[in-house]
Amino acid sequence: MKAVKIKELNKKFSEIENWKTKPHQREIENLEDLYLAIKQKDIVAICGSPLAGKTTLLYEFAANRKIKLDEKSALIAVRSDPVETLLGLNDFFQSNLKLFIEMLIHDEFISTEDELIETINNVIAEHQVNTIYIDDFNGCMYQKSFTNFWNKVSELNSQKELTFVLTADISRALELRGGDSKPRFLSDIESPEIEKVATKIYSLYRPENYGFPCDENGNDITNKIQIEVMKNKGGKVGNSLDYELRFPRFID
Repeated sequence: MKAVKIKELNKKFSEIENWKTKPHQREIENLEDLYLAIKQKDIVAICGSPLAGKTTLLYEFAANRKIKLDEKSALIAVRSDPVETLLGLNDFFQSNLKLFIEMLIHDEFISTEDELIETINNVIAEHQVNTIYIDDFNGCMYQKSFTNFWNKVSELNSQKELTFVLTADISRALELRGGDSKPRFLSDIESPEIEKVATKIYSLYRPENYGFPCDENGNDITNKIQIEVMKNKGGKVGNSLDYELRFPRFID
């Protein structure tokens, strides 16, 4: 009897260790499975088209990890308007206003790669953080290549064991391709460096933005997005989650 109990305990311990070391080896059941799978030194990219919900998902990740893990984190908003908009629309963000104010380090317009690197350096010098969230990484910067930025992120990631979570764009070429315009390949991401550097890539797709308010069975999918694991170093890819929005419209 004692041997059976020990065997059961060992099995349970093995399951826990497997979850900790191999994220996404099981089906994704909720948003928690995504944000708790982010580990130290991960570089995570949340990618999607405009109005797909990248900003909101980034803030969901940041707030929940702060609340549940007491994460020491900083939020850099490349442009200031998404923060104010989201705080005004969503009760989740309203109720955690103080938390976001504490996390928000920079919310002024950043126009170049060098400015963003300088901001990150200042954050590290002035604040004790282990995770940096960057909203709208390339949405306001009219550059196709961010080689210096990614080199800096890789350097900090390696030397200081920092985790980075950022939002990035999907290529507009998807819309020209026709069909449902759903991102299916890593090459669909606007910045090619992300594919090489990121350890995790989550793609966001909102069908109603492309004229599909119902699924193939006729069910209403308004205000729902599909989140897919496109890259997951050391873990399973292809898992997806249907996520219902908290309010009628995502602001990106």
